[in-house]
Amino acid sequence: MSRQIGDLLISLAFIAVSAAFLALSFGIGDRNASLFPRMLAWTVLVFSVWYLVGTLRPRTHRHAPAAEEGVDLVHFLAVLGLALVYIPAMNFAGYLAATAVFIVAGVYLLGYRRLAVLLPMSLLVTLLVFIVFKTLMYASLPSSALDNWLTELMYRTVLS
Repeated sequence: MSRQIGDLLISLAFIAVSAAFLALSFGIGDRNASLFPRMLAWTVLVFSVWYLVGTLRPRTHRHAPAAEEGVDLVHFLAVLGLALVYIPAMNFAGYLAATAVFIVAGVYLLGYRRLAVLLPMSLLVTLLVFIVFKTLMYASLPSSALDNWLTELMYRTVLS
């Protein structure tokens, strides 16, 4: 499969998923609760359309681009499978553990290999999103004993 066809298929898939996500967000009764899903869906939709337009636009380069190998279907399916496993893993292991493992595994599959940078950054991003959702958005995330302990610690020490 050529890279351009792969880019085209990926952008169309993201457009379809974000459009479906946007349509489903209108089923949320509370206007405040539907704000974040709609913002996320619109953002993904806009960037997916932008990517699609860039894929369809003829490329004009002054010098020849590097040879493209095409899309590695096995690699793509591994990343897609990881994303599909992440959803039930959050319900089983909780947000913190599932998200930290998901970020490390996903970025590793995408080719970044420096674990000394990857591990702390995945923990930092996971904790930052956790704190924003819990304190600013008062959102309920899938929880485990670790999530509950961290929430209690956060409210007892930082927010009291």
